[in-house]
Amino acid sequence: MSVVNYAKHKKINIVFDTEIEEKIIKCDEDMMERAMLNLLSNAIKFTKQNGNVLVNMYADEKWIHIIVKDDGMGIPIEMQGTIFERFVQNDKSLTRLNEGSGIGLSIVQSAVKLNEGEIYLDSDGKNGTEFEILLPNKKLEGEDLDDRIYKVDVSNIELELSDIYELYI
Repeated sequence: MSVVNYAKHKKINIVFDTEIEEKIIKCDEDMMERAMLNLLSNAIKFTKQNGNVLVNMYADEKWIHIIVKDDGMGIPIEMQGTIFERFVQNDKSLTRLNEGSGIGLSIVQSAVKLNEGEIYLDSDGKNGTEFEILLPNKKLEGEDLDDRIYKVDVSNIELELSDIYELYI
């Protein structure tokens, strides 16, 4: 199910707010699309019916800021230090309401770091969550600019089976 259909199904309102028309920066588009889909999917998953998800994007001299904020259940304070680790989930009970393997945020963090970015989490543990991705505000140059395509070189990265499974589904 697409993110749009998922949001419609749960009656979640998604608002995109940006002053940036188009910004071509040096990042792996496919990798960052996957990261954004994971963040949006999580925001929708953990937001109650008729809730809201806000996506905001702006730029400064150094960074492109991408913020995904929801008014869902939040991430408990005690979980926030480990939430980017593989297989970590807020609710580990057999009766949990939300499905998932617990590697989505790990993939998001890896994609952001491979693109020389940073990711931050803000949640009071009860009332929504905000993730902010910072990507370097670097323009494409040379051959990359001609193709408008930039790919992160992942040839030297060692992946575990769980990473490969998730990345190539």
